[in-house]
Amino acid sequence: FIYDYCFDILEEVGIPIPISQIYKSMKIKFPETNYSINSIKAMMLLKKNMFIHFGKINKYGLKKWEGINSNIKGGNIRSIIEEYLGMSKTPKHITEIFRYVSKYRDVTTYSILENIKSNYKKNYVFLQDGYVGLITHKYDKTLVVNKIPHKNWNERFEDLKQFFKNNNNINPKITSKDKNERSLYSFCYHVRKAYENGVLTKEREELLKGINFSFAIHLNNQKK
Repeated sequence: FIYDYCFDILEEVGIPIPISQIYKSMKIKFPETNYSINSIKAMMLLKKNMFIHFGKINKYGLKKWEGINSNIKGGNIRSIIEEYLGMSKTPKHITEIFRYVSKYRDVTTYSILENIKSNYKKNYVFLQDGYVGLITHKYDKTLVVNKIPHKNWNERFEDLKQFFKNNNNINPKITSKDKNERSLYSFCYHVRKAYENGVLTKEREELLKGINFSFAIHLNNQKK
């Protein structure tokens, strides 16, 4: 059966791999098969007791790995968030959600919050002080604010750190079409002004130095 072939390939590789790599391996190891890449994908998505799918990155792995490797979990970011929230009768702070999801996916507090925001009317409720819960759970109504919380300094710093990592330490631009990048530019500007005015704490200054942040006010960030 097709799923036996896929199982053998993943078992041999030992790590999640893209569907294209599974297809190529099947052509080499089992040349007598004549399955299309779409039929392989459809089968693996159907056999949830054997295989796991890794959301947008479109990788596949073995279901049994979830119980063996603490860093492997199938599904997309939203399903992992909802699994975590579903394990508790009490809401979780956005930083707690980040710590849980980051064990399995390369995320930031910002990307976690954006994911929740995009689905919050259907799936989530916001509570006081940055706590989030599932809409299906019952919480103290006096705590529910159901509005998007603002991120604190440390959360913005983590977003900037990830931005530098993803963009070879290039500073965010105010001219970017991405509103998140423009927001980070604003954060950088205020940080530099705080540093210039001597009101940036030493702790925050050291954090920024750790990611090679430039404190120069006049940076040429306007170039497209």
